[in-house]
Amino acid sequence: MSLLETADLQARDEIVAIKKEQYAQSELIRSVKEECAKNKKELDASGIRIEGRVEQLERRFVGCDNKHDAHNKHRRQSDLEMATIATTLNETLAVNKQTQVTLSETQTALTELLTIVRAHAKTVDRTQKSYTTWDGVKEFFIYVAVLSAGLYGVKNVLDFFAP
Repeated sequence: MSLLETADLQARDEIVAIKKEQYAQSELIRSVKEECAKNKKELDASGIRIEGRVEQLERRFVGCDNKHDAHNKHRRQSDLEMATIATTLNETLAVNKQTQVTLSETQTALTELLTIVRAHAKTVDRTQKSYTTWDGVKEFFIYVAVLSAGLYGVKNVLDFFAP
């Protein structure tokens, strides 16, 4: 065998070895590409889930902030109202302490007024009935006056058109 034939055989063996290595590398690349595609799909799916979860958490965060602000506003308003109530109550208690003495005097005066009103109840009742009677009589006279005026007007119209 000549040197060329020997080199040619050796080159063929190297070419076969390189082809086997290329085939193995292409298989490895294909399996890596398949695995990458699978991982990409999983990553995309988990990314969508994560984005949805993030949006959900952001909405909840905004809702919690709104509730917190509303609660603080309500608490401030309640504190202001309670302060107003406390001030009014303290003022009322101070006035009540000052008027405790005059309360018995007021009660005595009211009792005297009630006695006077009861004593004059018959007079008030009679006066009220008199006004009621007078109102009835007044209405009757107005009715008679209107009726008389109407009859007088009819008589004048008939006299005007009569020959």
